[in-house]
Amino acid sequence: MAAVPLTAAEVRGLRYRKNDEAIATLDEALALCRKLNLGVMLDFKDSVLRPEFLRQVATLVRQYHLERSTVTISGNPLVRLELRSVAVVPVTPDELQRIAKGDPVAADGLCWFGIPAWIAFDNIPKLQKAGALVVPAINTFRYENDPDRAQARHEVERLIKLGVDGFQIDSAYQDFFGRPLP
Repeated sequence: MAAVPLTAAEVRGLRYRKNDEAIATLDEALALCRKLNLGVMLDFKDSVLRPEFLRQVATLVRQYHLERSTVTISGNPLVRLELRSVAVVPVTPDELQRIAKGDPVAADGLCWFGIPAWIAFDNIPKLQKAGALVVPAINTFRYENDPDRAQARHEVERLIKLGVDGFQIDSAYQDFFGRPLP
């Protein structure tokens, strides 16, 4: 089923099935993140983005003083252009390739975000030396044939030893980081 464009008012009229709550606007979500001292991860799925829309997003990030705690994982060049002043944005494939070869690349304010299988582990220190943050994603749907979580645990242990800057994880893995499972 194709997504249908909705106005903000139409989205607010939608309700979650299980609890009848309204869907939060970005404004409301960012206000809550500021109140709870949470970081923000922005992911844009729409392939047709308008600069005006992204500028509105940047304005909201600034309004809630979240410039130092916002990251976007979108590889869309327009997202990078419009949000780089308020968010950490991904390294491009070209930048990653140049960094891997040892070429000088200024990667301050950039990050590598993805699953461990997408990166040669020897490139992680190179990215960090260039100034990029490295944040691997450890998600259950990426480890479907890992019922005892051994593969995920092994990758997390290797990545910790390499000194990655953080992780994006599903709660099923939080015990790897000293937090009890739900």
